[in-house]
Amino acid sequence: MPLLRAWNSDPYSLAAIWQIGEPEDFFVRETGLTLPDIKSEKRRIERLAGRFLLKHLQSDFPLHGILPDGEDKPRVPDNRYFFSISHSWPYVAAVISPYAEAGIDIQCWRPRMQTLRHKFLSQEEQLLVGDDDKRITLAWCAKEAAYKWQGRRGVEFSEHLALTRFATEADAALSPGSAAVFRGNMPEDHLPGTTAFHMLPPHVAGLPSGYEENAGHFFDIEINLKLSNPEKLLLLYGIVNEYFAFSIVRNNTQFLNLELT
Repeated sequence: MPLLRAWNSDPYSLAAIWQIGEPEDFFVRETGLTLPDIKSEKRRIERLAGRFLLKHLQSDFPLHGILPDGEDKPRVPDNRYFFSISHSWPYVAAVISPYAEAGIDIQCWRPRMQTLRHKFLSQEEQLLVGDDDKRITLAWCAKEAAYKWQGRRGVEFSEHLALTRFATEADAALSPGSAAVFRGNMPEDHLPGTTAFHMLPPHVAGLPSGYEENAGHFFDIEINLKLSNPEKLLLLYGIVNEYFAFSIVRNNTQFLNLELT
C-alpha cells in the first residue's frame, strides 16, 4: 500500500500523501464512483485517487456529495468536512478538517519554473524566494494551497497572495513543531469537547528509497490574503525533497468554523 504519510497537519486537520501505483479499476472499486469523463487515463486515475485518499482518511467522507460552490470551490453538503486535494503524478495529497477550511498542494519537479516565476511572484517575492527552481516551485505550491484555502475567484497570485515569510530550518526560524509534524511527531491535542481524528501510524511502509533518511528541507511560510476583509495572514509549512515540493495550510483557532466554549 503506497501511503507515504498520514499525519495531523495541525490540531484540527488530518492529511496524507499517496504514491499512485494502482490501476484505474482499483480506485473505481474502492470509491464506488463512476469513471470521470476525462480523456486521459492518467488524469482519470489522479482524480479518482484524490477521492480515494479522502475516503482513506475519513471512512464516512461523502464522496458522492462533492459539488462546487458559487466560487467553484469543492464542498460537501452542510460543510460536514472541509477538504483539499492536490495531485502531481504519481503523487496525490489530501487534507480534511471538520472545523476549518483546508488547503494543500504538491508538485513534482518540472522544468521552466525560472521562466514562469514572474507570473505568480512579485519582484519583492522573487528576491525573498531566490533563484533555485525547487524554492520557486515550493512558493507556487504555497500560493496554490492558500488559494484553495481561501476559495474565491478573481485572485491574482502575485498581487493578492503576498508571501511575507519564506524561511528554512537553516535560518533557525522554523516555527516550533511544524517540521516535527511532517516527520511523524503528530500532536494529540484537539478541540475541547470533540473527538480527535483517528491517529494513523507515523511510519508506514512504502516510502520511496531514502525518503525517511533524507526527508528534505522544511520551510515556514506566511501569506497575506489581500482580498480578505480584513486581510488575513495565513500560516503554512512546506517541504522540498528529492521527489516533490509540498505545502499545506496550518490552521489555528482564529480560522475555526466552530465556536469554542
